[in-house]
Amino acid sequence: MAHSELDLALFYYDLAIREIERMTRGQVKLIVVHRYGATLPDTRGPIRRVAGTEIASAWLIFRGRSYQLPLSATHLILFDYLCWHCAGGIGQSASEIEAGLNEQLFYVHHASTAKRRGTVIARSSRTSIRKQVERIRRTMRELFEEEHLPLDPIQIIRSSPTSTREIRYSICAEVAWEN
Repeated sequence: MAHSELDLALFYYDLAIREIERMTRGQVKLIVVHRYGATLPDTRGPIRRVAGTEIASAWLIFRGRSYQLPLSATHLILFDYLCWHCAGGIGQSASEIEAGLNEQLFYVHHASTAKRRGTVIARSSRTSIRKQVERIRRTMRELFEEEHLPLDPIQIIRSSPTSTREIRYSICAEVAWEN
C-alpha cells in the first residue's frame, strides 16, 4: 500500500514540476469550445468535427490562468480553422484558407443545428482573410495589454512570406478543443 502511495505522490510531483516548467517558459495553450453538435471520438484521431456544430468561444491559457478571446462569430470561425489546419508551423496562404472555409462542410454549415434563425456563413475572400487575421491580432493585443500579459499576437498567429511574396499563416501554440 505504501508503495502505491509513493508512486502516486511522485506522479503528482512530476506533474507539478512539468506544469511549473511550462508556465515559466511562457507556453501558450489555446482552447476552442464547440456547442450544438457533438465533437465525437474517432478511430482516426482524437476528435471528429461534425457539420452544424457552432464554435462558441476561444480561450487562451497562460501561466495557469485562462482568458477568453473576445472574438466575433466570423473571427471564431477563422480562428478555429487556423487552429485546426495551421497549427504546428504548417502554414496556409489566404487563398488556401479561403478555399477551406468555402468548401469544408464543418465551416459551410457552421451552427446550422443551433436553435436560432441566423447562422454565420464562413464565406470568405483572400482579402477578407488578411483583414480578419489583423483584427484577431488586434483583439489579442488589446487583451494582452489589458491583462498585462507579456505576449505578442504575432508570435501566436505567425505570418511567413514565401518566394512569391505570398503570406502563409500558422498557429504557434498548443491547441485543444472542448464541447
